[in-house]
Amino acid sequence: MVKTKTKKQNPRQSATKSPEKIAKQFANEMQSSLGKFMNTQASALKIQEQVIDDIKQFSKNCSQGLQACIQAVQDIACFDPEVNMKHLRDNMHKAFEQIDSIEQMQHLAIQVAQGTRFSELIGVDAKSLQILHKGARRLLETKRFKEAESAFCFLTFMDASKYAFWLGLGHSCFHLNHFSQATSAYHMASVNDPASFWPHMYMANCFEAMRKFNQAHIALEEADKVFQERGHGDSLMAEALCQRLHTVKKHN
Repeated sequence: MVKTKTKKQNPRQSATKSPEKIAKQFANEMQSSLGKFMNTQASALKIQEQVIDDIKQFSKNCSQGLQACIQAVQDIACFDPEVNMKHLRDNMHKAFEQIDSIEQMQHLAIQVAQGTRFSELIGVDAKSLQILHKGARRLLETKRFKEAESAFCFLTFMDASKYAFWLGLGHSCFHLNHFSQATSAYHMASVNDPASFWPHMYMANCFEAMRKFNQAHIALEEADKVFQERGHGDSLMAEALCQRLHTVKKHN
C-alpha cells in the first residue's frame, strides 16, 4: 500500500481574514457586475459622452460605497445582533449573480430608467438594505464623510425611493462642502417625503454656504409652508423658522 502524505495546513491560510480584507474581497466581486451594468445603462439610453463619464464615476462611487458599507457593518456586527453578515453575503451574491449577460443588463437598464428599483429587480431584500444602511450611518456618525458619501451613493442607486438614503447622502456631501450635490440629494429626499420640512431647511443651509441668499430664502419659505400645512404644532420650531427667514431676507 502506498502511503499518501497529508499536506500540513498553512497557519496563515487558516487564520480568520480581517474585516477589511473580507469587505474588499466582497466589494471587488460585486464591482465587475455593477460597473458593466452602469456602462450598459449608458449605452442603452444613448446618453451623451459627458453624462457617460459621470455615470462611470457614479459606478466607481457605488463600488467604493459597497466596500465602505461592508467594512462599517463588520465593525458593528460584534455588538449589534440585528446585523446578520451571512444573510447579507448570501443575498448580495445571489442578487448580483443574476446579471450574467449583456441582454440581461440592457433589460435591467431599461427597467431602472422607467423607475423600477434596482434592488427589487435583482432581489436585494429589505433586510440587506437595512444592514447596509446601518453601515452607512455608522460612517456618517464617525465623521468618515467621504466613505459615507460613497456608501449613500450606492444605497440611493439600489433604492431611489428611500428618504433616509437621500438625506444621508445630502449630509455626507454637505460636510464635504459639496453643496450643489447636497442640494440635489436633499431635493430627492423631499420628493420621497413631501410631508417633511427638513430637506428644505437643509437645502437652505447649502444655499447660504454658497451665498445664494435668494435661493436660501425660497427654500426656507417652502420649509415654512410645509411646516404650516402639515400642522406640526411645534411653536419653538415655528419661531426659529420665522427668525431664520428674517435673517436670510436681510442678505437679499
